[in-house]
Amino acid sequence: MRHSAFFEMDVSKQEDDTEGKSPDRGLRGCGTSENKERFSVTDLEKKERIQAIFNDVAKRYDGNRFFSISAEHLLDCANFEGEGRMLDVCTGTGSVALYAAQRWPDLNIKGLDLSEGMLSQARKKARNLGLKNIDFVRQDAETLTEDAAGFALITCAYGLFFFPDIEGTFRKIVGRLKPGGVFVFSSFTKTAFSPYNDLFLEQLKPYGIEPPKPVITRLQSPEEIRDLCHAAGVDDVDIVCRKIRYAITLHDWWALICSAGYKGLLDELGPERLPAFKTAHFEALEKIAPKGTLLLIADSLYGIVRQ
Repeated sequence: MRHSAFFEMDVSKQEDDTEGKSPDRGLRGCGTSENKERFSVTDLEKKERIQAIFNDVAKRYDGNRFFSISAEHLLDCANFEGEGRMLDVCTGTGSVALYAAQRWPDLNIKGLDLSEGMLSQARKKARNLGLKNIDFVRQDAETLTEDAAGFALITCAYGLFFFPDIEGTFRKIVGRLKPGGVFVFSSFTKTAFSPYNDLFLEQLKPYGIEPPKPVITRLQSPEEIRDLCHAAGVDDVDIVCRKIRYAITLHDWWALICSAGYKGLLDELGPERLPAFKTAHFEALEKIAPKGTLLLIADSLYGIVRQ
């Protein structure tokens, strides 16, 4: 589940005029800092940086339990019988695919992701669960060939907003469904992770780190999802909203930051500045939550498209 990547930054659009700005700022959301030349980020470079971030956080990624909660919600939305072939796009550490493999043991499942680190964790979990009906493959969903069709169920958890050509990718995924098949995808609402993520990003600015707009700000409303479907030639889509909320500690929040795309921003601070930033961030969080408990909001939208 590339919920993979809910904190990744959109570095696909860079300004040619870098006057008055740090010339490497567009890379900061992706944990890269040494390029001091003017640059333009290609789709391939963007994907490589996303891979690097998630390879780095893969072993800590499953500490974010809202992913497993959402995986069950997503499969419930499918209203699926559990027969045939399933494709899980942006599978990450396999949350959706693994739940599906256990729920529907006769289902033949293929999970795709760009991060070998995330796939390694997914394969390890599948082995530990003794699952034989699932295969995790390193592959870009944008390169699926025409013969990769006939799927009864396709899922994509928190992954569509990563694709530079989101309309083309959406159209291609839907085209891989068999007649009667269903595609279910998820994205975060506008309230997800607020106000803590806003505070985190604001506190980075005095350090000269001002990241681009996070990609999770795409598909944050039913209207945006319907617009995407319409642009991709899909007229019928059902949209379900689910609240995912639970209490966490300040240390849980910090662990979440360190196990997702924001880790690249922390790396920009370096070991000299990181302790002071962490102290300041905790002090600001304590003003919001004097008892040391935060309400994590990971409210999500689920789009359901049927062939």
